[in-house]
Amino acid sequence: MIKSEATKMKRPLKTHGLSSKKHFDLKTIPFRHLVYAILLLNLLMIVLVIFYSRLLPPQVPLLYGLPRGEAQLTQPILLILPITISSLFLLLNTTFAVFTKSDFLKNALVASGLFVSILSLITVIRIITAVVVVLK
Repeated sequence: MIKSEATKMKRPLKTHGLSSKKHFDLKTIPFRHLVYAILLLNLLMIVLVIFYSRLLPPQVPLLYGLPRGEAQLTQPILLILPITISSLFLLLNTTFAVFTKSDFLKNALVASGLFVSILSLITVIRIITAVVVVLK
């Protein structure tokens, strides 16, 4: 009886997959170099939009979900909205990926964040180039 109590005490407690100390380890982020590159590109694009917003016309098309015409037009400084929102989405998904155990879910979260950020960068670049071409 004493031997069985000793073996019970030596067994570690089951935590059911939860650890008491969860560290924020950036090395567990899948595609982390790509995440850093896209975030840097987003930051650079925000700075460029702010700097070049004075050179753009007073209204640029951004809100394509609204009916055609003046409803789609906004101020050029608002071109930073898609990039900012996609950057926040990427950061949020990357944070969730750090605390997730499933490798598939980690990859899916980070990949979707990267995809959204790349598409928002393409959208803003296409809007700016379309406006510049129309002006010439």
